Amino acid sequence: MSERTRAFLKTPEWLKEHITDPSIRVIDVRPTLEQLESGYPWGHIPGAVHLDARELFTMVDGIPGKLVPQTTGEAVLGRLGLSREDRVVVYDDSGGPLAAQIAWLLDYWGQAEVLLLDGGWQAWLASGGEVSTDQPQITPRDYQAQPDESKIATIEWIEAHLGHPDVILVDARTPQEYERGHLPDAILFPWEMCVSTGTVQRYLDERTLRHRFVEAGITPDKEIAVYCETGARSAHVYWALRLAGYLKVRNYEGSWAEWSRRHKVFAEERAETAEQPAAGPCGLSAVPEAAAPSTVSPLSSERLTRDQLLAQARAQVPELDVYEVKRRLDEGEPLTLIDIREREEWVQGHIPGAKFIPRGFLELRIEEVQPDRDAPIVVYCAGGVRSLLGARDLKIMGYRNVYSMAGGFTRWKNAGLPFVVPRVLSDEQRTRYSRHIIIPEIGEEGQIKLLESKALIIGAGGLGSPAAYYLAAAGVGTIGIVDFDEVDLSNLQRQILHGHSDIGRPKVESAMDTLREINPDVEVIPHRVRLDSSNALDIIKAYDIVLNGSDNFPTRYLVNDACVLLGKPLVDASIFIFEGQVTVYDPQRGGPCYRCLYPDPPPPGEVPSCAEAGVLGVLPGIVGSIQAVEAIKYLLGIGEPLVGRLLMFDALDMTFRMLRVQRDKDCPVCGEHPTVTELIDYEQFCGLPPRRSMAEGNGRGDAVTTVHAENP
Repeated sequence: MSERTRAFLKTPEWLKEHITDPSIRVIDVRPTLEQLESGYPWGHIPGAVHLDARELFTMVDGIPGKLVPQTTGEAVLGRLGLSREDRVVVYDDSGGPLAAQIAWLLDYWGQAEVLLLDGGWQAWLASGGEVSTDQPQITPRDYQAQPDESKIATIEWIEAHLGHPDVILVDARTPQEYERGHLPDAILFPWEMCVSTGTVQRYLDERTLRHRFVEAGITPDKEIAVYCETGARSAHVYWALRLAGYLKVRNYEGSWAEWSRRHKVFAEERAETAEQPAAGPCGLSAVPEAAAPSTVSPLSSERLTRDQLLAQARAQVPELDVYEVKRRLDEGEPLTLIDIREREEWVQGHIPGAKFIPRGFLELRIEEVQPDRDAPIVVYCAGGVRSLLGARDLKIMGYRNVYSMAGGFTRWKNAGLPFVVPRVLSDEQRTRYSRHIIIPEIGEEGQIKLLESKALIIGAGGLGSPAAYYLAAAGVGTIGIVDFDEVDLSNLQRQILHGHSDIGRPKVESAMDTLREINPDVEVIPHRVRLDSSNALDIIKAYDIVLNGSDNFPTRYLVNDACVLLGKPLVDASIFIFEGQVTVYDPQRGGPCYRCLYPDPPPPGEVPSCAEAGVLGVLPGIVGSIQAVEAIKYLLGIGEPLVGRLLMFDALDMTFRMLRVQRDKDCPVCGEHPTVTELIDYEQFCGLPPRRSMAEGNGRGDAVTTVHAENP
């Protein structure tokens, strides 16, 4: 995102510092209300000129809020002394849609720099800003617009892109307006979700906005077209999307007022009165409210009281008592529990196993949680009212076995029934992991599962480096690293955890610093020890999964046997010159272990090491990344792991092959009658000479059997 895009939102303090800048032009777009002595004549920011929005947006063919012809708009802006090269600050009363709409128009017409005063006039007053009633001297100028068609959506553009997989339509109106009718497949996102509450409406911060958009299904990889009733509230969301880093955003200038009339979606419209129309929510003339189309509402078009509405819902939706829900759960009935409360309610506690879908997103997300229309679903809220209405709407969608839990979570909790208080992501975490959260197979629940997981990496070298990198970036909460080696210059060709300044440092320390910089959420536990039969079980038992990146056979057999004895899955990989292999050993899932494939080690010296044969530097990056993918899948419980399958990669001809591998029922470790029931001397098993002490080596442990990655 360009610096210009990031910097369009300005505070009153900034404007005070720059108000005398001759390149700055300030536009006051507040409506003038003489009866209330409110508006520009009764006080404005010094030097500001007043613009009546109705000079740029007018009624065309019965459609309000339509943009005037370009030549007309150029004359209006030129009369105010503006040129396209100016830096223009726009404000309304409280940082609302009216200023956003004028700012969008200027942006669309190619204004050099468009700035919004965050919080508008109320924020200026709250900051102690100077108030003026003087009319500035205006020198008319020649305003020449240069429209940027990528920032506007016309009705023709909308029609051409309906259903397009790379376009998202966003409705910035209220839920009530949305329910009366909306564009096909549009996502409801009321403009008020972009601002803080209170008299002064300031835009929320970039991370919060981005999270809210992504949570609603509005993702930055798509082109976004926003609409409301007449294009003002949608302009506000347009700027919020820009603030959140969205680059491909359009404002539908005609909005619902145009679409509904052109496509005749209303069954009827109320006749306009002869009186002066009241001011709408954006300071413009209010649009006559249309009757609800018969295809939208499942209820009678007559006005209903709250009690009548609930009575109708109860006639359609059966209710279950909390004890009945508990009984069915205890009996193993496959109930899908849906908690439709707000996030702040959910984090205070919920029924175990419930899926969280806020009420405003129930209809939009239910199919992700339960696509089966015949599955039994129990919807609950705090007291049983929202759930009743939500369950009714699910029945309208075709779900045939839906219940509302009477009394809601309050009654469940008061009855002493079990509930859990969930771990929740912070706002920063929701932003960091937003690309995970929007994936249905992961979501927030899956991300929390990753944060609560523990992975152990054997070796901080060529394979361990990319695996650790991506596990840390993915948010695996605890990463242990076993390595006794130190960083050597020859490592840097492929071991991306380490840099030149790390030469001579213990690899576990270098790795710990790198991973903490990538993701401070992750706890990195260094194990600078020689992994052997005396400590392997104690180290490995604390982790959920193990990734093996060692290059020597004693360690491979040691780690395999320890994982089998502890029941831990092992993601194993190896590399050689241009080739790599990856598999997952997990006998508990019916797959083989390392000994099933290689019952006996090769004679010492028969298989050259990477130091002797060499290795393509990028090869461990590919293979180690696949290890990370397999570990993440395993921790989340998604996909099909490489259990019983050996993935083989050849970098020279860029091919992958898959081999099926079977468990050996006579395997001495994982077979039906195992003979290896404890860890053994693996140097002796592999035919190596007895381990020498550190004093007998070179002082760095190179002459002893230590755990390190594919380097010598």
